[in-house]
Amino acid sequence: MVTYLVIGASQGIGLALADALSKNREDKVIATQRKESTELRKLTERKNVVILNLDVADQKSIAEFGEKLKATVDSIDIAIFNSAVAKATTPLLETTAESWTEHFVTNSLGPVLVYPQVHPLLLKSDIRKVFFMSSTAGSIQEQVPYPVDAYGASKAHLNYSVRKLSQELAGEHFTIVLLHPGTVSTNAFNAVVSILAGGDTELEEGARNMAITPETCAQQILAAIKALEEKDNGRFVQISDLENVSF
Repeated sequence: MVTYLVIGASQGIGLALADALSKNREDKVIATQRKESTELRKLTERKNVVILNLDVADQKSIAEFGEKLKATVDSIDIAIFNSAVAKATTPLLETTAESWTEHFVTNSLGPVLVYPQVHPLLLKSDIRKVFFMSSTAGSIQEQVPYPVDAYGASKAHLNYSVRKLSQELAGEHFTIVLLHPGTVSTNAFNAVVSILAGGDTELEEGARNMAITPETCAQQILAAIKALEEKDNGRFVQISDLENVSF
């Protein structure tokens, strides 16, 4: 039996992951939600899915989550940090303090502050695999040509933090990897595309057609989880082919 933790499973990629992972009834899936998710709640009918509430932007919620997690399972084998916000549609000079704060608190500080609650349970496992969902938008070298500055900067901070974490835990047999899922047709993606297209329906349709479904993305993530090993600790890869993404 493998025990999985999916942080941010109420919709999109996280929900698809919880669904795919829980189809193996011998495994256990701990899935978190910030708000009540009807679709995620349906998965608990499988009996191997447990839902815990967690708002990664709230310190009290993080502390309460840690206590509930320890009371729910003795160990975690594989943790997937998926929760994120993607609302940035403005260039740097037009990005508000509120937008910077929201993206950084949720996308980078959130995972960094939640991880210590999970770490002791990972230490009780021999598998010790941890995956953080990132994006090429956070690559300083590649620099995507879209005005998603707050989102990209928050992911760049996440990339730095996770890379440091992988180095600090290198002697403890961890596999800590950043994953770029590619273009995925989530609610957040569709909303951002609609704004950036600026009414250009052809451009908007073209962008949507490039995207894979959350279900396809989940299957690619599962394959990546299986393939990536301790020797891959500290990498930043795209899930489709496990090729390196530039930091």
